[in-house]
Amino acid sequence: MTVTLAAEGGQLQLNALEPVVYRRPRAGLEHITAGVAALTQHCVHASTATRHRLIQAVAASTGLVTALSRALGCGTACALALEAHHSGRPALDLTRERGLLTDTELGNPTGPASPTGRSTA
Repeated sequence: MTVTLAAEGGQLQLNALEPVVYRRPRAGLEHITAGVAALTQHCVHASTATRHRLIQAVAASTGLVTALSRALGCGTACALALEAHHSGRPALDLTRERGLLTDTELGNPTGPASPTGRSTA
């Protein structure tokens, strides 16, 4: 808004408010740059991931039913996802308990070929 008003308030080539038009966007860019640097330092570089914890998180994810919907059907997969979400239990465990798919049929639902049914080779 400051830049818009400064640009409108100036008179053709004799714009006395030209420094404002230059400084405000530059200050904004400096704030964004500082924010990105702080985010990188405190969040990106400071975070670590452990393979075991990531595997647990993926296995507990309700989103896995997307990979299972091809074998189970959309209606069953949706009901399974809702139950998993409300109960806080992993969808894979519910699938096994109900006998919807065997361990062999489940295979690796997080593999790259699972949602599409295609090989990545």
